[in-house]
Amino acid sequence: MVNKCKKIAYIMNGYKCKAVTTLDGSCSFYEACWTRAKTQYDKDNRIIRKQEKDMKIQWRALHRIQCFLNVLTIKNDKDHKKEKAVLDKCIAIKRKDISTKHLDIDYMKIPKKPKCPRDPMCPCTKFYLNSYYKTGPKSRCVTNMVKKYKCPACKGKK
Repeated sequence: MVNKCKKIAYIMNGYKCKAVTTLDGSCSFYEACWTRAKTQYDKDNRIIRKQEKDMKIQWRALHRIQCFLNVLTIKNDKDHKKEKAVLDKCIAIKRKDISTKHLDIDYMKIPKKPKCPRDPMCPCTKFYLNSYYKTGPKSRCVTNMVKKYKCPACKGKK
């Protein structure tokens, strides 16, 4: 019966170790993927914000150029009062007078780094032993567990 208990404990621990290792591996991959995506987002964000700023400068310059071109389309009168008035109006245009609101980009909020649910029950912990070895003579199975059994995923958690 002792050998049977050892074998059952070894098999249970093997499956549990495999499950914990698989979950940890997928969690670390998922977290690394999020980190790479965040790094790329930050890099792209800097470039796009600079392009947005340049685009707004170009939009305001274009608006001023159009105003100055209107001066050339005005019919000439003898004392050039109309041209002078339009030219003064173009010179008086301030930055705030030219709306660039339609060029604003909504960058939204970056979601928080997701926390991957890790399995707290490694086969080596007391929590695992007390949870899974509930039926039968618990002390026999707990004490007869394979002593040299080691789970690679549990080493990092200790």
